[in-house]
Amino acid sequence: MDDRTKGLLGYWLNAIGQTMSAVAATPALVKDAKMRTQLELWGNVLQSTGSALITDSEEGSFLEKTGAHLGSIGNAVSAMGVLAPASETVKAEIGKKGNLISTLGAGVLLPDAWEEGFTLESFLDVYGQFLSAIKIKGVDEELVDMIAEWSQAIASVLALQNAINSETEQPSYERG
Repeated sequence: MDDRTKGLLGYWLNAIGQTMSAVAATPALVKDAKMRTQLELWGNVLQSTGSALITDSEEGSFLEKTGAHLGSIGNAVSAMGVLAPASETVKAEIGKKGNLISTLGAGVLLPDAWEEGFTLESFLDVYGQFLSAIKIKGVDEELVDMIAEWSQAIASVLALQNAINSETEQPSYERG
């Protein structure tokens, strides 16, 4: 698979996976706990796969590659938290560790984001990552998680839109 196709597939998988995770984090949309767990699991798997494909397909600085890999690893750890044969408390703790790894990846990407121009996509992604990694006393944790997930879902859809736009704007002789 060529890099263009791999990257575009990665953006699609990431956007679909992030949206699945956002739906799973919205109790009003999914009442069934098993369905919520499945959406969360497959959302993280798709995000991890998509991020890995994007990272593999694009040129980038060491920091960009490292940050993207950390994001992918964080999603994989979160997926393992859902699958772990452990108590709900341990599963939640593994999920939080995955979120922390993803947030670290977003933090590593910040210098390049500032250099390239901080966009709405970058802001929403960093904001969502930050919210998913912290605990705010006195605030409903489920609400904070929902806001974080939807913020990241919007960012991933914007990233997909940007990838599609840059692909369609590229002259055919440059596409290969």
